[in-house]
Amino acid sequence: MSQTFLHVSTSNDATFHLALEEVFLKEGEGDLVLLYINSPCVVVGKHQNAYAETNSAWCKEHGIPVYRRLSGGGTVFHDEGNINFCFIRDMEAKDKMIDFARFLKPIQEFLGTKGIEAVFSGRNDLLVDGFKISGNAEHVHQKRTRVIHHGTILVHAALGSLNTAIHPSPKVKYNSKAVQSVRSKVRNLNHFFTEPVEASQLMSELGEWLSQKTGAATLNLDKYRDPIREVQAEKYSQHEWNYGYSPTYQAELQVSDEMTIFFDVKKGEITAAGYTHSGVSVDIEPAVGKRHDEALLRQLAGMAEFEGTEFAKDPSAFL
Repeated sequence: MSQTFLHVSTSNDATFHLALEEVFLKEGEGDLVLLYINSPCVVVGKHQNAYAETNSAWCKEHGIPVYRRLSGGGTVFHDEGNINFCFIRDMEAKDKMIDFARFLKPIQEFLGTKGIEAVFSGRNDLLVDGFKISGNAEHVHQKRTRVIHHGTILVHAALGSLNTAIHPSPKVKYNSKAVQSVRSKVRNLNHFFTEPVEASQLMSELGEWLSQKTGAATLNLDKYRDPIREVQAEKYSQHEWNYGYSPTYQAELQVSDEMTIFFDVKKGEITAAGYTHSGVSVDIEPAVGKRHDEALLRQLAGMAEFEGTEFAKDPSAFL
């Protein structure tokens, strides 16, 4: 039976936690229980279109970065009012690899000690009185027969920011086979507590409870720090992963009543571009081979063809 380790992180850096999860999944020895709180950010699932799942312009304006995680599933919003939990576990070949109910059971039990009855839903969420308080995702590392399960617990998250950040611009239509998020009614745990609690305090209590339940030893991060920094810098801090990994898609930008711009994008790079105006199609050759990002949109917005359009006035709104 594998040794279980516990790490309650003092960092608020999402790229560090994403890298830690991946490194321990692929290189770690034993099982891990990881708890952390991130600074405000949006995290999309591995197989999602980051632009189609987020309001990129609003996120940039408010300093909220967008990251992509290792597992599938839907888009989530993190901030200081949200606890993140992660379980990494060695499995046997005969085991049921994907099993959300099994990993969520200890979270339900802990919340039960606080007088909260959290119910597991078929969408892999935890609900309280019909409201989602926890979203979850899993990933199997086939080479080592290991599973990672991670989820959120909304304690006192900024739900207004959450709702705005994960709703994309209505000015753009994305067509692709990317996994789309299923939107749910959400509510903070503090709505159900008699006395409000801080997420950091509840995380500390959850850590102590899980430590006693699992008999976990404290994780020594020293031997993992160098590979974590490497993965953090080369993957989770890079546009190529966070946006460029999105499945192939087409973006249609409705820039006026009579004009639509379109981009075909593969691995973050535009493979075809053009616009239609009054039924006539015209190629935009300078865009081909370029990265689909705000810098390109600002460059195109200066073209004479788009003068006077909403696109020319505010190209960032079309991401």
